[in-house]
Amino acid sequence: MASTDLLAAQCGETVVVRVGERGDYRNAPVLKRYCDAARGKGARQLILDGKASEGMDSTFLGTLVGLAADFREAGGQVFVTRLSDNLRKAFRTLGIDRVLAIRDQDELPDGILQSTQAACRDPLGATADSRIINETMILAHENLSWFSERNREEFKEVLMYLRKEAQPSPDVTC
Repeated sequence: MASTDLLAAQCGETVVVRVGERGDYRNAPVLKRYCDAARGKGARQLILDGKASEGMDSTFLGTLVGLAADFREAGGQVFVTRLSDNLRKAFRTLGIDRVLAIRDQDELPDGILQSTQAACRDPLGATADSRIINETMILAHENLSWFSERNREEFKEVLMYLRKEAQPSPDVTC
């Protein structure tokens, strides 16, 4: 699995996504697109397997927060499992452990992770274009800013920059 790969499978109402070395701004839009399509096919539960992941950036984490809200609205839930101690700490520091169910592998429903891992063979697809990446980054950081004043302060300048970048360039005429 390449460092930015996401491998996924849908088994009935459950989607399992395995994160490669890093969950980041390049694969966050792909994760969202896949999960949106899976929910359209009846998925109500997302299990994110972080065993191979060494890190997840703020865009990826904020995208997970948005997905948790989307799955909850559809009557479902998002579970995150097999995280390193450093990733667990990042989840707690940002406050996102309040909306994402962080579980040990043996706490997941009926061995679902083991039964779907073999199906997670194919990468989800190519990275999105720069406009979609920027939109995803803005939404992800807005999601994270919602949790605390500390997050709002931490991501305020990031959001200002991203919003400025999202605005169309003025036409220059000579």
